[in-house]
Amino acid sequence: MIASLTLIGALAATTGGPTFRFVVRTQPGQTVAVGATAPPGWLAAFCTDEVCSIGRVTLKISDRGVGRIELHLHRIADGAHHGYVIVREGTTSIVLRF
Repeated sequence: MIASLTLIGALAATTGGPTFRFVVRTQPGQTVAVGATAPPGWLAAFCTDEVCSIGRVTLKISDRGVGRIELHLHRIADGAHHGYVIVREGTTSIVLRF
């Protein structure tokens, strides 16, 4: 299965950290696993319309071949510095600086 993972926007940062919105496109009805690696002191959580999950989420693609997810980064350690988060789906990776 080949999927397209695209960053469609960065939302206003909350007190915990930034949020990013992604769209995944592939064949209708497929499931796609999306994961993230956050820098030390940060937690990466994905949210779909149905669930929020730490580090990784399995997304069910709609009948139109599109799925949407949000990535929320939360500072979990005092003194944690902003840095880079790597978001991946299959062989596709997106590196985001925050």
